[in-house]
Amino acid sequence: MQKTDSRFGTIFKREALLTSGADYIVDALILGAKDPFPGYYCSENNPQDCSCKEMSYYLPVYTSTLPSEDYLCRFCLEAKAKLHISSCPARFSLGGKNVKGIRIKNVKPEEIDLLVRFFEKSGLMFYSKKNTRTFFSHIYLKSFFNVKMISDDIYQNTDSKDLYYLSIPEPIEWNLFERLFTYQKSKSKFKNYDAALGYWYTQPIFTDFIRIYGKNLASDKLLEIREEFLQNLEAYRESKITI
Repeated sequence: MQKTDSRFGTIFKREALLTSGADYIVDALILGAKDPFPGYYCSENNPQDCSCKEMSYYLPVYTSTLPSEDYLCRFCLEAKAKLHISSCPARFSLGGKNVKGIRIKNVKPEEIDLLVRFFEKSGLMFYSKKNTRTFFSHIYLKSFFNVKMISDDIYQNTDSKDLYYLSIPEPIEWNLFERLFTYQKSKSKFKNYDAALGYWYTQPIFTDFIRIYGKNLASDKLLEIREEFLQNLEAYRESKITI
């Protein structure tokens, strides 16, 4: 039986956000993620189909001073223990400025109502509900990861089995990562996944990784994605490819 480890770290990604169309009661601004970068789809035969995408919601916190991520993490852990709803601290843009908030995934409208009321009773305040146009935002998430190693340099999330983590030997800036993966997806036959950056804390090392979201990906396919990315990174630095 493979050992499961719990790790704490950060995910960094970019998504298109807009006011959620979900039917909820609370008067709080709830943003929904429209499309991930660099695009994950259910079927290679129908690239416009994104019906299997996991829906994420973002609740921007309204306050005169930004709450610490540790403060928000405490509330998220309490919500999971008491309500059995998973959430995590988030940082993203709204109206041209950086805000802190909470990210939740795969919840029903009534669970959103329940979670917002729980956080409000704990002292958090949220922006009032309003319509927003679609906008792109870089997003930072702080979260615990329950993972197991399925191959050298490859980990799988044991709570969300379509999430994988491919360790890489060094940190990568987002702009370079975005350009490299745009290039990689344009050149590869296999495009059926979404990618993000991240890291987690372990002893005695600090692990950087690429987070992959995809349906039923085998370890050999994940290793292929990782190897192709590292090869492209080396080729770019040696000026062998233009991205």
